[in-house]
Amino acid sequence: MNTTLSSPNIIAVDVGYGNTKVVCGYSRISNAIADTSPHANPVTNPAPSAQPVWTEASFPSVVRTVDSNDAGMELDAHEDRIVITHDGKRYLTGKKASSSVASRIKHTNYIESTEHELLLRTAIHLAMRESGRVITHIDTLVLGLPVSGYKAHRARLKTIGLQQRTVPVPKRLQRGYGAAEVSVFVHNCLVLPQPMGAMRLAAEQLPLTDGVFQEGACTMVVDPGYRTLDWFVAEAMLPDMANSGSYDGGVSGLLQQIANKLAIATGKGRVEADAIDKALQTGSLQLDYQPVDMKPYQDMLPGMVEVEVAAFLNHLDARRSQINRVIVTGGGAHYFEQALRTAMPVCHVSVLDDPVMSNARGYWLYASK
Repeated sequence: MNTTLSSPNIIAVDVGYGNTKVVCGYSRISNAIADTSPHANPVTNPAPSAQPVWTEASFPSVVRTVDSNDAGMELDAHEDRIVITHDGKRYLTGKKASSSVASRIKHTNYIESTEHELLLRTAIHLAMRESGRVITHIDTLVLGLPVSGYKAHRARLKTIGLQQRTVPVPKRLQRGYGAAEVSVFVHNCLVLPQPMGAMRLAAEQLPLTDGVFQEGACTMVVDPGYRTLDWFVAEAMLPDMANSGSYDGGVSGLLQQIANKLAIATGKGRVEADAIDKALQTGSLQLDYQPVDMKPYQDMLPGMVEVEVAAFLNHLDARRSQINRVIVTGGGAHYFEQALRTAMPVCHVSVLDDPVMSNARGYWLYASK
């Protein structure tokens, strides 16, 4: 087995409106043994390929206050339910922060919010859990911003990232460390436009001879997230921020349209976006103990997505005709892929593996090399 280990002190965190993603390690592992004999058959015994292995975690961007209803409960009994004290109040975060569907953060300037801080602390907590070590310092913390807010908020987010913060230690590590919390120091903080992470990840998977690295080659990352739709243009992998941008939209806008149509058709109250997202994928929604056939709403979705795609493509103007590769990432990638293929038929359109994690993985690679 050949393993290339990574620096343990790079942590990349993508705090999204829908989910928060953290990456703290990367390696390439191969279990195959190459046949180096002169008669080796590349078909029956191909050269070993190194598979990427990520040390990472993802959880909903949900924060709820511990209240009187939680009295007497062992709130942190599950490792995916994390209790954090902040400014004298106790909060729950993590995959099991809520047993029911919960609303996501909605602050316009969310980097200044308590929720953003708690999600960042949770991400560092999970980096400890996934890497199996207590983290007292971070050499480089990588964070991201939507393209449209990058220039205005980059300096502020860097300042926030550099702050010392107290993070709960995972239970399995507390005995060896001797404390339930740890102060974490950050030596350097990088702030990137969010889709730049996916661009960097895509570059990692391409040979240096690929046309995407050649002068004049234009690539665009389309990142439909939970509340924003970002697009990021690069020429020969160099950012073209003038033709990149973002706006409020993405998956939540589509789901809200479906929710409104459902409310009118069924006469029921508001349905949470998470429930609709899942129902669109399964084809059925359980509403007041009655199944609702989601096919009519599945059929509506492509038209809604086409409107979203047309809206942001209008911003590209002349640059649009120069784009020859489109990379789709983000939680809404599966909704937007076909609409982009239809709208840009001459482009090579591809979706990155595990698109929810793509930006955070690319952040980590950006800081590591």
